[in-house]
Amino acid sequence: LALVSTSPRPGTPDEWRQRGVVIRTNGLDAIARGTPDRWFTPAFATAQSAITTWAVQMVGSTAPGCYIAACEANAAFDVRGRLNAIGVPTLVVCGAEDQTAPPADARALVAGIPDARLAMIPGAAHLTPVERPTEVTDLLE
Repeated sequence: LALVSTSPRPGTPDEWRQRGVVIRTNGLDAIARGTPDRWFTPAFATAQSAITTWAVQMVGSTAPGCYIAACEANAAFDVRGRLNAIGVPTLVVCGAEDQTAPPADARALVAGIPDARLAMIPGAAHLTPVERPTEVTDLLE
C-alpha cells in the first residue's frame, strides 16, 4: 500500500467548513487562484507555469457544489483511530514542503500503521508526484 500526500485527519473540520462558506459566498475564484500556493513549491510554480495554470483552471472549473461536498467530506474525515487496522506493509510518501498534508501528518500515519515506513521527498509540496515524478516512481517500483 502506498499513501501519497495524504493525512489521517486533513486540517480541522472548522477549516473545511469555512472554505465551504467562502465558496458559497464568493465562488471558487479565490480558492482556485490560491491553488499553486497550496499544491506546489514556489520554485516549481515559477518554473512550471503551464502546470500551475492548469491547476488554477482545473480547480476554478469545478462545480461549486462538488467542491463544497468535498469540503464537507474532508471535515468529517478522521481515520486516526483506525490506522492500526491496516495490515499490509505501507509506504507513506510526503513532500517535505507540503502544507496541505504536512510532514507531521505523514509521521502520524507511520506511527499509527503497524508496518509503515516514511519517504520524505525534499523540495516537493502537496502534489509530490507532479513535482518529483522520478523520485516517487522509484519509490513505488
